[in-house]
Amino acid sequence: MRSTSLISRVFLFHVHAPCSSISKFSHQKRLRSQQHHLRQLANMTTHRTLSQTRVLVHLEALLLSDCPRYSHETLTSAILQYIHANFETLSLDDEFYSFDDDYLETHISKLTVADLVGNDSEDIVSLSNCQIEVHIYKLHTLAGTGVLRLEGEDKPTPVFRATDLPAESLAGLWDGLVYEGNIKGRLLAFMMTALRFSGREREMRTMSFNRLVLLHGPPGTGKTSLARSLAHKVAIRMSKQYQRIQLFEINSHSLFSKYFSESAKRLGQVFDHFVKQLADSGLFLVILIDEIETLAVSRNANGSGAEPKDAMRVVNVLLTSLDKLKAKENVIVFTTSNLIQHTDSAFLDRCDIKQFIDTPCIPAAYSILRNCLDDMIQAEIITPIEEPLPCATEASLYLHALPDAPQTKLWRIATKCAGLSARTLGKLPFLMHAAYIQRENCNMEEALEALEKTVDDVLEDKKGSSETRHPVLD
Repeated sequence: MRSTSLISRVFLFHVHAPCSSISKFSHQKRLRSQQHHLRQLANMTTHRTLSQTRVLVHLEALLLSDCPRYSHETLTSAILQYIHANFETLSLDDEFYSFDDDYLETHISKLTVADLVGNDSEDIVSLSNCQIEVHIYKLHTLAGTGVLRLEGEDKPTPVFRATDLPAESLAGLWDGLVYEGNIKGRLLAFMMTALRFSGREREMRTMSFNRLVLLHGPPGTGKTSLARSLAHKVAIRMSKQYQRIQLFEINSHSLFSKYFSESAKRLGQVFDHFVKQLADSGLFLVILIDEIETLAVSRNANGSGAEPKDAMRVVNVLLTSLDKLKAKENVIVFTTSNLIQHTDSAFLDRCDIKQFIDTPCIPAAYSILRNCLDDMIQAEIITPIEEPLPCATEASLYLHALPDAPQTKLWRIATKCAGLSARTLGKLPFLMHAAYIQRENCNMEEALEALEKTVDDVLEDKKGSSETRHPVLD
């Protein structure tokens, strides 16, 4: 019987989590977040508001690169045993790097509390009130260009990029994407539901779903990055079900031909290749088509002439090909568009989800800039500060109480960034350094002052001022 109180057990947990393999700054940043969780739990315990609903915890277990052979069941059991023996609560985004267990030390690089399903109001859960699902995975480095001998071409043409998932190149991308609301969580939940329903069409004859997602919105809002990171997340969740998971990114522009009617044939060839690949039940494919409006241009907008008729053939082949994929349970399709108003209505009708991705709101802009500054601290370009910048939620609570604090200054800068795309926000620290720092390193106060000047420069450039000194290259 463990007699330690709930609060003291959480404190022990927070002391244990960091380890020597992570940097001092990462350690401080995690402690800051964990102190916030501790205060939150104390609050909830005092007011008896811990959720009574059984919560599903998704725990991601990254294998060491030199991990020896293992049994999935044995390793899963060891992870669960370790968690239940040492902790009474888990918090969203908690990470564990070191373990008082020889078996885990030789197999696991990192454990991450990736998701809490059924606990929407809080980001902390008691282990007595949850079910833990463990996802064991390793990162792959293999990626290459897929080439096909297309209609009308003498040589093979590069038409898609293939990446084995989960991919080392995509690790961390999910956490770096910040959107208003729970867009990432909703999309991931949709994908997992769609995949659970796959293969059960006979029992669900009245239901219709195509496993087809459209992300649309202004340029530079992170639609393609979001699709890639979702593919990476799905691969982690499904690593036990499939021997191999791949992301195929189609280069839409390579499919168009100067010869009449051949563009449609090329597109058909690519999808025929995918269908053949999907005959392997051990393979799961995530297909990403960027700028789908180039393939699914609205047929209502087409006039007369050969070119519009050729475009109509491309749309028809695309729709037919997507219908063929619907019969395959081991595939999901992501598409992105900057011009949904020019996209064919029949394609839009087939999309299970049409998610609008807007330019970042103030909390999202703050989070993006904060992540960039954290990266610069990690790279030793900015001198570490005593207390790491808090998350947007915590920063917003103390704007008036701490008017001169670094997080308040960053919040004011984020407020100026209304209307700027995520892509532009990601460029600001680089432009800041190039324009105003140009030294090996600087302190946080200097960085924030330079960042605000850079934002002013960008906004002036956006207005088209001829006096702009540091234009942003889009």
